[in-house]
Amino acid sequence: MLLLAYCIGSVPLNITTTNFTLIDVEPGSSVLLVVDISNAYPNQTQWLINSTAIRNSSFAEIETYQSNTNTTTSILQLHSIYLNNSGIYSITANNSINSSSLNFSIKIYGKYYLIQ
Repeated sequence: MLLLAYCIGSVPLNITTTNFTLIDVEPGSSVLLVVDISNAYPNQTQWLINSTAIRNSSFAEIETYQSNTNTTTSILQLHSIYLNNSGIYSITANNSINSSSLNFSIKIYGKYYLIQ
């Protein structure tokens, strides 16, 4: 999944997607979300799930790279995703002009059994 954002000169930061943002996965799967923010260095990027900040952990890894071509790449990798990890994942990028965000809906599907 490749997502692109553009900012040239004084144009406000804008994140757009070139692929789908609704993701259905099987329980136990891993998910990799990659966002490219081009032609600007954002002051800050933040990944969220259901409006709560995501931190690096055994479940989620966040990496951010800045290149020499005015591009910032932010990667969110989710490991062993299960039903309680369903939700709206989003990234927000801020620069000196504005803030922009993009949402991904992750839905876990498969058979679930109630163990009593």
